Amino acid sequence: MNGLPALTVAVALATSFVSSTQLTTAVPASLIVTAGSANVYAANPGGAQTSALTFTITPNPPSIASLNPNSAVAGSSAISVTIDGSNFAAGAVAQSAGVSLATTYVSVARLTALIPASLLASTGVLGIRVSNTGGPLSNEVTFTVTPAPPAISAISPTAVNAGSAGFTLTVSGSGFASGCAIQWNGVPLSTNRLTAAQLT
Repeated sequence: MNGLPALTVAVALATSFVSSTQLTTAVPASLIVTAGSANVYAANPGGAQTSALTFTITPNPPSIASLNPNSAVAGSSAISVTIDGSNFAAGAVAQSAGVSLATTYVSVARLTALIPASLLASTGVLGIRVSNTGGPLSNEVTFTVTPAPPAISAISPTAVNAGSAGFTLTVSGSGFASGCAIQWNGVPLSTNRLTAAQLT
């Protein structure tokens, strides 16, 4: 049933009679160690027994303990992450934002998954979860997409004579956020942000 192996060992359980329509019994932990199913029936003294009903022992859900790496810079190319945890089954799939990630099963405690560049295009937080085939989802861990650091490609002018009057310096590059400041030997200068690629 449900693709799970049936438990076929017959075990008589200590049973309490409540009424002609109800019995109770304590099921020991040793009988529910492995996912699968068990046929449950009652037998009266003398051998007459009921038809069986199926009791299902579901697999433990996967659990994520850590993600490595757990961040990347916005605009990065696809990145492979290692997912460590427990109860991972062959065929387990990691997912984020409703997108199934290309996932490789390493062991019951480790998976690797590829986060595509499309999910790394802009800053934010991705929730990563794991699902075993047909099973419940794991807990969620976060993968952070951080802003790209600013970069300078050119300054203009590149030189002035000693003793010259103050001048306007234009800095070109990328990733200049609002509030970004040009520094001169570690001293912040009054800065105008023209675009994400140019400051003065």
